[in-house]
Amino acid sequence: MRTIHRTIPWFILPLLAGSFAACSLLPSRAPVPVTYDFGPAPKQPVAPPLSGLVFLGFRSVPWLSGTSIHYRLLYRQAQELRRYGGKTWLAPPGSLMSRRLEVELAELGVASRPRYTLTLHLVTFEQDFSTPQKADDRLDVIAVLHRPLQADWEVSHDFRLTESTAPSAEGAIRGFATLDDRFNRELIQWIEREIKRRPNAVTLSIRRR
Repeated sequence: MRTIHRTIPWFILPLLAGSFAACSLLPSRAPVPVTYDFGPAPKQPVAPPLSGLVFLGFRSVPWLSGTSIHYRLLYRQAQELRRYGGKTWLAPPGSLMSRRLEVELAELGVASRPRYTLTLHLVTFEQDFSTPQKADDRLDVIAVLHRPLQADWEVSHDFRLTESTAPSAEGAIRGFATLDDRFNRELIQWIEREIKRRPNAVTLSIRRR
C-alpha cells in the first residue's frame, strides 16, 4: 500500500499557529460563586433567657456592611484591604453574628420594659497575612451595655480576638466560625459580671458549655 504524504502550503502554517495560540489564550471557565456562613446555629441555647436584657443588634463600620470576605497582606501592602474573588458571606458579618448570638442568648427582647440593652459595634473582621504562609483572623467588637431606666448607667468593653488560620479563604471562614463561638461565650460572661457587680443588679443564671 502506498502512503500518500500531503504537504501543507507554507502560507497556511501561520494561520494554524495563530488559531492554536488563540485557543490557549481563551479564559478558563469562570469559578462558580460560593457563599458561606458560620454553619448551623446550636440546636439548644447555651444560656437561659437573660431576664430584662434586650439585644439591639450589630452596628458595623461601612466597609463591613457588604458580604465580601476581606484579607490584608501585612508583609506586602498593609494599607490595602483585599477581597476574595468568587467567595462571599451569605449576609454581612454583623448579620451572621447576630443570628447565632440570638440563639445563644435564647429569645431576647421579651421584656416589655427592658432593664438593660445591649448594642454591639463591629470594627474589625478580616484575615491578616503576616507572611504568605501565616494568617490570622481578627475580630474587634465593642459591646455597650446600657440601663434605660438609669441614664448614667452604661458600661462598654472592647473584645479583640484572633485565631490562627490556614492561609486561604476556606481557612478564613473556619477561623471566623471559631471566633464567633469564642466571642459569644466571652460576651455572655462579661454581661453576667457587669450586671452582678452593679447595685440593684438582676440575678442571672447562665449555664456554661
